[in-house]
Parts: sequence; structure tokens; C-alpha cells
Amino acid sequence: MHYVRHSNATVLLSSGIPIAVVAKQLGHLKIQTTEIYAKIMDEAQVGAANKMDELFKWT
Repeated sequence: MHYVRHSNATVLLSSGIPIAVVAKQLGHLKIQTTEIYAKIMDEAQVGAANKMDELFKWT
């Protein structure tokens, strides 16, 4: 069940749904709890950007 909640939060945030809305849907009393998902997304974006740099690096 946790994975479904995590996936739902990640998809909603990446789709541009405001974090306050996602927090309310998940039943989080504090936005900071929901910000964990946003941090995970930020880390994934950095990882993807680094991977793209590797793939498209001109040597």
C-alpha cells in the first residue's frame, strides 16, 4: 500500500499539482511530510540530467 501512495504522490507532484493539495489527499498534517516526495523527485531529475550529459557528451 505504501508504494501506491508513494507513486500517487510522485505522479501528482510531477504533473504540477500543488504540494498542499497532494498533502491533503495523503492525509499529511504537515507539508514537510509531503516534501519528502518532492525531494525524491528533485534527486531523480538531477540523476536524469547527469545521465543525459553522459549520453550526449561530445568527445
